[in-house]
Amino acid sequence: MTESATPTPKATSTTRRRFLWLVTALVALAVLVTAAWFVAAQVYRAALDQGREELARQGVTLTCGNERFGGYPARFEVRCESFGLSDARGSSAVGTELTTVAPAWNPLLTIAEWSGPFALSGLGGTSALVESALLRASVRVGTDGGLRRVSAVLDPYAVQLDGAASAIASGSGAELHIRAPQTEQAAQTDLEAALLIFGFQSPLLGGVETIDLSLSGIAADLASARGTTPRQLFADWVERSGQLDGFAGRLRLDGHAINLDGDAQIAPDGLLDFEGTIATNDVAALVELFGVDDDRMATAITAGAGLFGTQTTIGEDSAIELPLTVTRGQLSVGPVTLGALPPLVF
Repeated sequence: MTESATPTPKATSTTRRRFLWLVTALVALAVLVTAAWFVAAQVYRAALDQGREELARQGVTLTCGNERFGGYPARFEVRCESFGLSDARGSSAVGTELTTVAPAWNPLLTIAEWSGPFALSGLGGTSALVESALLRASVRVGTDGGLRRVSAVLDPYAVQLDGAASAIASGSGAELHIRAPQTEQAAQTDLEAALLIFGFQSPLLGGVETIDLSLSGIAADLASARGTTPRQLFADWVERSGQLDGFAGRLRLDGHAINLDGDAQIAPDGLLDFEGTIATNDVAALVELFGVDDDRMATAITAGAGLFGTQTTIGEDSAIELPLTVTRGQLSVGPVTLGALPPLVF
């Protein structure tokens, strides 16, 4: 039977030194991480303040109730017990708690959650309450400060005008996505945008129960547009280019489907130019949507669609695709001119 060796004083001393070195290294690392986080946090907060000052110069005011900053050690986190924004014209949106989070290793990406309900005022002289649990958003910018991507997702919502007894509109959700185009032909100031609306319902729709809508395309020079409100941004973009390439619209009205594809141009006077195609699984419903109230013309268009159009599919439904042209507001489907579209007001 053998006896276990008793550690010598020298071996014990070596083990103790190694342990102390390990503890010292871990403490030093913690100190470095802590120092780096606090330095980076100061830079991050300074950038936030600079952004708020720039918005204030443009007439936009952000209000954060009981602001708190934290997130150590892996992120930068800003919390507001209440949050609102307003512009110089008196329009405002106010909600409850807002939380924004940016990873410490990638502060150019910010993720935000804004809790509802949201009170809107000063929009066309009206006020409204949007009942929704949450608005989620993410924003990514480049090292040059340029926008790379913005996404916003709204939970199921209901919109009630001030003084109204019931909601004027509701939906199962909505999304907005804006990003730098992924094509080589696009300029640096072009932005690709997509708007999606799901399960939209309103008593103003008449016999239509539910609408699903998606719109997407590349807006030329949109990143150069300036303004303190969405209307001002839109008007400035129209003045700069008003050009929407690769436009794709998808509209579902109960069982009816309409697809619109092509290139569009909005003139400063609001008149529209478009060159592309329109497809539908119900030509008669499309004719009614365009407001053709002459029964003989409506019948002729419905019958002629099979001659001038091409067969296609929308989902699992058979559909007909027709050329669609709008020239300075004059609308034509195939060889038939349907009339004039009113100019856009902005």
